[in-house]
Amino acid sequence: MNYIRVDKDKCVACRLCELICSVGHEDEFNPKKALLKVDIDFPVPGKAVVCRQCENPLCVEACPTEALTKEKDFVKYDGEECIDCYNCIEACPFDAIFINKTGSGVLKCDLCGGEPRCVDYCSGNALEFIKGEEK
Repeated sequence: MNYIRVDKDKCVACRLCELICSVGHEDEFNPKKALLKVDIDFPVPGKAVVCRQCENPLCVEACPTEALTKEKDFVKYDGEECIDCYNCIEACPFDAIFINKTGSGVLKCDLCGGEPRCVDYCSGNALEFIKGEEK
């Protein structure tokens, strides 16, 4: 499975990854539309939270409509199939699926089709794209 590894010790919670993600997917700088989030819980240092593309994804098991499916290299989300039940959010043990507050459905990392832009722009090198490796 491909996934993005987060080094929480390197993350400075600058939120640049959210901006890069939102502009890459929605053509606007809007962190509310990012498919990953930076968890800031002051005074604890912030950290990026991104889908781990689990080998046995509980979110897929919890989805009643197959809006989430396990593909070869990642967990795919199909917004057309989503019924806004949010079972996937409840099932995710990593809190890496988010309610879409600007539309319907959920927000979940799609690895940018295999070339995650957030990794390229992470100023602290806290994000690393891992290809085909066990977690």
